[in-house]
Amino acid sequence: MNFINPIVVTLNTQTRFKRRGFALIVTLSLMILLTVIAVGLLTLSSISLRSSASGEASARAYANARLAVMMAVGELQKEAGDDRRITADASILSESSPQPNLTGVWASWSTNSVAKTDQAAPDYVTQKTQLFRSWLVSSPLPEALRKREWAETKPPANDPKWISLFSLKRNGFDLVAQSVPLPLGGMAWAVSQENTKAKINVAGPETDSANAALQVQRRPSLALSTTLKQPTSGWNQRANRVLSLNQASLDSALANPDRAVTLRSGAAYTTHAQGLLTNAVKGGLKTDLSLGFEMSDADFAKSSWDSTPNPFRSPKADAGFTSPASYKGQQALFLPLADNPIVSSKIQYGFASLSFRFYVGAVP
Repeated sequence: MNFINPIVVTLNTQTRFKRRGFALIVTLSLMILLTVIAVGLLTLSSISLRSSASGEASARAYANARLAVMMAVGELQKEAGDDRRITADASILSESSPQPNLTGVWASWSTNSVAKTDQAAPDYVTQKTQLFRSWLVSSPLPEALRKREWAETKPPANDPKWISLFSLKRNGFDLVAQSVPLPLGGMAWAVSQENTKAKINVAGPETDSANAALQVQRRPSLALSTTLKQPTSGWNQRANRVLSLNQASLDSALANPDRAVTLRSGAAYTTHAQGLLTNAVKGGLKTDLSLGFEMSDADFAKSSWDSTPNPFRSPKADAGFTSPASYKGQQALFLPLADNPIVSSKIQYGFASLSFRFYVGAVP
């Protein structure tokens, strides 16, 4: 007769129960691990979405800013690219202008006083109004910028449609512009001119002389400035070291001890003013008279140099008149009062007379 050992049965049952409990623990562990992975992936996905949205917004802002720069350069070239254009700040219209640093463009004109010395005084007021072209600033209504009175528009305070482009703290003056809406975001731009400001890093000899005054740019006098100091030396080195107002704050001989005060000097002073000797009336470049003093007599007497006409000889195409024969081929700067450089006058005194001779148009 066979008997079953109960102890063996009991041991086998406990072993089977232990194996089933281990599988449950492993399953729960795997579920927890999968849950952690899922939460981590969701978090990573959320971070990626936010990063993507931030990158898209940054790229959109960069593209809008680039478009604003292109629009500013385009309008600057369109309105002021011609040599016969004059730019000026809005401060010339009124001392109480809401935006005195706003840049406007006028078409040039001339009374031709060189060739018409006996004409009446011109009407400047009418010309300043009729020859105005545009303000160099952004606006949703570009046609409104062509009215000179637009500069009297006072920007509303805390209006999100008006963007601060220049500030007193960073640039030394405040200038705001209207935002132009775009399909995605908006843009704003404004042009501020540096050529009306005094340059504080002019190179040249340290001591002033008559020869230096003819050959190099004049340095500004900073003695009465409230934001900068008048240096006593180091001008020639300063031309290569001070390239911005931020660098000017590091120059102890020039800068105000308070850096914020130095930066506010940007309203009247600059480090990179440039200019060209252009003829604002007829276009093209002006004639540099210093060339006439430097060349030899033989070159000065030539009517042209290869294919280039001599601007110091008559007739000159853009002069508007021909110099008299007494000038011996030289071009007069202004129309002479008489063709003959000597004017005779005879005064009769009864039985006697007295003759005078006046030199009115002789060659210098």
